Amino acid sequence: MSLCRSIAAVLFGSLTAFACGSCADAGEDAWQPPRIVKLQGAESAFSYSPMYGTVFGHALQRNDEEDEPVDAVENLTYVLARPGELVMASPEGMFPYAVGDGTSPTVQAEAARTVVSSVTVTLELDKPPDEEDAWRWLRDAPPEALARVRFLMSKESLDAKKLAALRRLAEANPRVGLINENETNLPALLKTFDPPWLSIQQNPPDRDIQALLADEPNLHTLLLSVENQEDLTYLAKLPKLRTLALGDWKSPAKDQPVPVLPTMPTLRTLIVFGSDMKDLGPVGTQPNLEELAVVLTETLTDLGGLKKMPGLRALSLTNCKAVKDLSAVSRLKHLRWLALPPETSQAQFQTVCTEHPDLEVLMAVGCEKVTDLAPAAGLKRLRVLCAGTAAPLAPLANAKSLKLLGVHTPKDQHEAEQEKMSRDLVRVMEANPDLAVVQASPLCLGSGWILLLAPMTAAAWGLARRRSRPAGRHG
Repeated sequence: MSLCRSIAAVLFGSLTAFACGSCADAGEDAWQPPRIVKLQGAESAFSYSPMYGTVFGHALQRNDEEDEPVDAVENLTYVLARPGELVMASPEGMFPYAVGDGTSPTVQAEAARTVVSSVTVTLELDKPPDEEDAWRWLRDAPPEALARVRFLMSKESLDAKKLAALRRLAEANPRVGLINENETNLPALLKTFDPPWLSIQQNPPDRDIQALLADEPNLHTLLLSVENQEDLTYLAKLPKLRTLALGDWKSPAKDQPVPVLPTMPTLRTLIVFGSDMKDLGPVGTQPNLEELAVVLTETLTDLGGLKKMPGLRALSLTNCKAVKDLSAVSRLKHLRWLALPPETSQAQFQTVCTEHPDLEVLMAVGCEKVTDLAPAAGLKRLRVLCAGTAAPLAPLANAKSLKLLGVHTPKDQHEAEQEKMSRDLVRVMEANPDLAVVQASPLCLGSGWILLLAPMTAAAWGLARRRSRPAGRHG
């Protein structure tokens, strides 16, 4: 718990949207659809939300050249985010999205700092090649600049001089999110700051760390690995936890089940990356859960547990390749955001669109068995569609409510098919001049734990960029 909270009460008032992102613009319990945010200066992006598992690449625009009717726009992409959610923008870095960023912020990297619309919001301490850059900034920045910092990444050990610089930041603004890769630093960081957002790598956290977590009154988002953890009951002691992201949530031993989460009445969003769960039993009983994202969990086959989650507004099954029976999704009468598994059939796609007419976000990245997008065009409230299939795009010309379209060329699509897709895309863009179009791909590289907790160091970004198609191709 921060020692400086009362001192900074006035200075960090403008950051309330970050510190309580899930309730920034609406009532405490009101679910918010994502904002469509244009990121100027970035080439790819995703957010820690139900979008997790899908990466947006370059924005696409119409081109007058007949042989390349669609062009990729350098240094421009989109992301789906709500206030308080962490955005990863490559190659610039990460930052928690805030109300004040608007819908078209500029993102850039300046040495060890991520700058959003000319404001330093993220500091990566001890980042090479100039390990002192962030520390110099912390020592020299005026209090009003310190008060606008949202996020801190800590890796190396902290000495007295460094702790003094961090206390100066905390005096101006204790509500700073933390990614900590050095477990010896964590007690000092938690005693200095009052983080709304925290990622830790100690696995499992010892009793002292568990006690410190329970003493954090404003911690609303926690990312951690639970590999080989048999007891997760300590998570129930976190008083305001709303978003929980778990990496490597697996059986402690071959003859043991995946550990079950304790009941957490405040939990609204659960993100799972890289689990060996076969069903949703380990989710336990979460009475107020609104969003469930199970990503790259290839053992999951049984969705029957959704009957215990009737209040879900968002469900993501991105890259859950063994999920073939979607009948349980029919129970989710309030669904507004759905990311389909790759084995989704055309009949299932039709059923989903018929049974969930209020969908605002529909993601079908990698769903190559979906051959007709016309059912999606009939969704009157649909704002975002990611169509990662070989299905013709032409029916989407009738999707008048659509604001963002994500497209992805299947890996085995022939050049003639790509050209037809480009022509169809031009017709859709002509029919809806305000439509934004972006490349969309599944996030499927590297370690789930690395991508979940330390995307700044993940090689996936460089690999994804090298793998993207040249201008004129969809991605």
